[in-house]
Amino acid sequence: MKLSKLFSLALMAASALSMSAQGIEFMPHEARLQDAIDKAKKEGKMVFLDCYTSWCGPCKMMANKIFPTQEVGDFMNPKFVSIKIDMEQGEGPEIAERLQINAYPTFVIFNNDGTEAARFVGGGDAQGFIKRVNDNIGDNGPAAMEARFKAGDRDRQFMLDYLEYLGKVYRSQQANVVAEAMLEGQTETFASDTTLCKVFVKHITNPYAPSFVYAAKNRESMASLLGEKVYNDKIGNVLNRYSRSIVRKNQNGGFTLDQKKLDDFIALIKECNIPRPEHYRLNTLMSYAERNGDWNAYMDAMESYMADSALDMPDMTLSFKSASLIEKCQDQQVRARIKKIIQARVDDIKSGRRTAQTLPAGRQKQTPLEMLENNLQSLN
Repeated sequence: MKLSKLFSLALMAASALSMSAQGIEFMPHEARLQDAIDKAKKEGKMVFLDCYTSWCGPCKMMANKIFPTQEVGDFMNPKFVSIKIDMEQGEGPEIAERLQINAYPTFVIFNNDGTEAARFVGGGDAQGFIKRVNDNIGDNGPAAMEARFKAGDRDRQFMLDYLEYLGKVYRSQQANVVAEAMLEGQTETFASDTTLCKVFVKHITNPYAPSFVYAAKNRESMASLLGEKVYNDKIGNVLNRYSRSIVRKNQNGGFTLDQKKLDDFIALIKECNIPRPEHYRLNTLMSYAERNGDWNAYMDAMESYMADSALDMPDMTLSFKSASLIEKCQDQQVRARIKKIIQARVDDIKSGRRTAQTLPAGRQKQTPLEMLENNLQSLN
């Protein structure tokens, strides 16, 4: 009887050991990325980082169905120290910002010195996952392309291939670096080259890039070459994106505004004769105040915006900005300030002094005016 029990226990232990050996062996939940890098260096392996979030469906599918398979474990474990980190918990937000993680799941492969070797995005089956890992660490993979670029390779087709990869994995900052290199020396002529024009429109994200500054300063000619809508969208997207980078999360969990960066940014906008520099300054201040929950400062910037005759906040934008305050702020004096602004906008529309904003059919269940009126009701 005792022998039988011992035999059963041995079988259970062996089964448990077998189960634990299957699938990817991830670092403990409390481990940090640096722990994985240190371990990989000791073991002569690379690091595999699974960047996930709790709400991401494909992340859950990979974690529950693909990573536990023996096929994937047998492939990954001899080559990688693997770690999974929630991008919204612990060190996750800092990693997401530093690595430009903009889609989930994103899988990042590091060399054991901590440098990034490759990344890819999205779920898939086991064989597809293994193939993507192999493709990314091979001699012609992203690490090899990055090395070629750093070594000074400026072959046109190579840079186009590199940009295609960077676009697929949402590495916009590195894509901008490559795009700037590709446009170097052609600041005033790139728009006449269809390929270079596409590179500019798709990949330039730095407002200080020579090609962007030239395009901004030469509105008439560049809008003619690119098309009015493409030109306006490009200028606006780059400026709006950059303005968001001026407010950053700090180590205390709050947010910091880089005042010098903001001042330099507004000076650049004015130098380029881009209309409405105050739009970008005040929106940045509103974003900063909202993130820190400083609703008086938020309203100071909002009231300055509404009082500036050169600026005009669309009904939809006003609805969204006011809804955020209404939801998060219970200070009655602050709520009275936003109520006054919304009421004035609704009165202007209904009296005919202002034309209501309209949206394409199917875009919203409510019109912007109805949304503003709902916001008013929430304040009563």
